[in-house]
Amino acid sequence: MRPTLKRLDGMELGKGSIRPGLFGLDGYEPADPRSFGLTVTAEIGPEKQEAADIFTFMVCTPDWLGRPGIPTGANRVAAEPWDETQTYVWGRRVLFLRKWNYGELLRIVNDLLSRSKASDWPAAAAQLSPYLAWEFEDYQS
Repeated sequence: MRPTLKRLDGMELGKGSIRPGLFGLDGYEPADPRSFGLTVTAEIGPEKQEAADIFTFMVCTPDWLGRPGIPTGANRVAAEPWDETQTYVWGRRVLFLRKWNYGELLRIVNDLLSRSKASDWPAAAAQLSPYLAWEFEDYQS
């Protein structure tokens, strides 16, 4: 079973947010493409099915994470130098981008999903856990 992206929304983080609440990311442009922070909500479900669960993660630039008033203990990746060819780095449920690019974000998420294969949906969703927080992660019936 392969997970498929159904929808991607975001919410700006930090003081003075220009767009409160969730909004579609396809037309989003941050005030500074090299210094932004978003919480992303992704609806992801089994391939060839309409059903989807909610997964969340943060997308930001290392510069934004180092701003005063923003927690810096989230991931040391922000402080480490990147290889010149890297446009992104995954942390634990944080995607660091050098600069904002919706097409790149979409490609990165779809690439992550294409590498996940499992026998059932809970197993497929669990494979995404290091990168994305699943709404049913700690659910017990």
